[in-house]
Amino acid sequence: MTTVRGDTLWGLAHTHLGDGRLFTELLELNKDVVPEAGFLAEGMTLQLPATAQDVVQGAYTVQAGDTLWDIADRELGDPVRFSEITTADGAPAGDLITVGQQLIIPSASAQTPAPAAEAAPQPAAVPAPAVAPEQTPRRRHPTLHRSPSQKLPQHRPGNSTPPNLRCPQI
Repeated sequence: MTTVRGDTLWGLAHTHLGDGRLFTELLELNKDVVPEAGFLAEGMTLQLPATAQDVVQGAYTVQAGDTLWDIADRELGDPVRFSEITTADGAPAGDLITVGQQLIIPSASAQTPAPAAEAAPQPAAVPAPAVAPEQTPRRRHPTLHRSPSQKLPQHRPGNSTPPNLRCPQI
């Protein structure tokens, strides 16, 4: 890889290794080319570690602390859409992501089509009864539904419960 104006070891490590903190690997591998840790000249040819991956254009590089749920929430606006995120080769991202891994995130406006719901069998129509069943009249409570002309039984001293509120003996 050849450096261009403005390159830094941190930036190159972030771009090519997925984490800027890995700049020490670049420095160690290129100690004969890079005279000082903080200085990169334009046109320097640097070696990348064998594990370096090419950055996929438009891919998201996993950072420390990232989760698929958080990435989907931040990038897609809905954490439930985490299953739409794939690896750079198009496979589902799965349950485990690692720092530096590249993920392909669909555009936030692209919605995964909802799976077509299978038509549930409809219950057979039940014909209405020809004659409505007779309703049993409800009994009215004797003390609550009296006409104004009816008098309530008098409570006698010594009885703890008025006669109209006592439970019948069985």
